[in-house]
Amino acid sequence: MTSGGADEAALGLGASAAQGVPAATPNRLCIDGEMTLPRAAALRDLLLEALEKSSSQLDIDLSGVRELDTAGVQVLLLAKRTALGWGKELRLAGQNDLVLEVLELLNLDSYFGEPEFVLFDSGDAQ
Repeated sequence: MTSGGADEAALGLGASAAQGVPAATPNRLCIDGEMTLPRAAALRDLLLEALEKSSSQLDIDLSGVRELDTAGVQVLLLAKRTALGWGKELRLAGQNDLVLEVLELLNLDSYFGEPEFVLFDSGDAQ
């Protein structure tokens, strides 16, 4: 799992936010940009680290996702399965039309539950 700085640079994430992979906060993670094969390993590590640091629930804000392929979906499935195994809840929050369309196409929308449209206080920004 990444701890930031040099590890993120080694993954090609640079300063995180510039690549759309922000640092995790205790119960919320925003993912922007692409959730595709080239970023799958880094996103997997980031999601699992955020899940590990969360209390009993992790909200993943996908409103900024611009591209989602099967590798990105697999990362979400892994995170959901891991959360269930750890007795935690993983919620997808703020999905945009692209994310909803992909999940519906793969019949995974019900697996992740109803879309959560969570409004975050601007003080929660990274």
